[in-house]
Amino acid sequence: MDRKLLEWILPQVERYSGPNPKDGPLASIKGLIQQTDADLAELAAHEQATSAPSLFHPSLEATFTTSAMAQANEFDAAFSERVLDILSNIHIFNEIRDNGLFYQRLTFDSGLGEANHNTVLQNADMAQHQLSKRARIIIDKITALEEQMSR
Repeated sequence: MDRKLLEWILPQVERYSGPNPKDGPLASIKGLIQQTDADLAELAAHEQATSAPSLFHPSLEATFTTSAMAQANEFDAAFSERVLDILSNIHIFNEIRDNGLFYQRLTFDSGLGEANHNTVLQNADMAQHQLSKRARIIIDKITALEEQMSR
C-alpha cells in the first residue's frame, strides 16, 4: 500500500453506488491519505509481515456480457472493441489466478528442496502482484467505458 494506490482507490470508492456500505472504507482511505509517506511505508511493512497471504481470489466472469458480445456486430464498433478488450483482460486475470493457485498449492509440498521452495514462493508473490495489476487494468478500462457512455 502506498499513496499512489490510495489516490487511485479513492475515486473508485467514491464512485461506487452498489448495495454495500462505503462510508467506512471511504473514511479509512481518506485517513490513510493524510498520513506521511513514511507512516504509509511502515504500515505496509507491518501488514506484509503480519498478514497471511490471501488464498482466495474468485474467478471473474462476465457471462451476460460475453453472451451479448455474440451479437457484437449490432453494437458500435468502438464500443464492441472496448468491451472485447475488457473481456480479454478478464481472461488474462483468470489465467494469472490459476497460475497463482498452482504456486500456492506447491508451497505445501514438503518434498521441495529449499531452493525450489524459495522459487515457488517468488512465483506465488509474482502472481499475486500480477493479479493486482491486472485487476486495476480491468477497473480502469471499465471506468473509461462508463465515462465514454455517459457523455
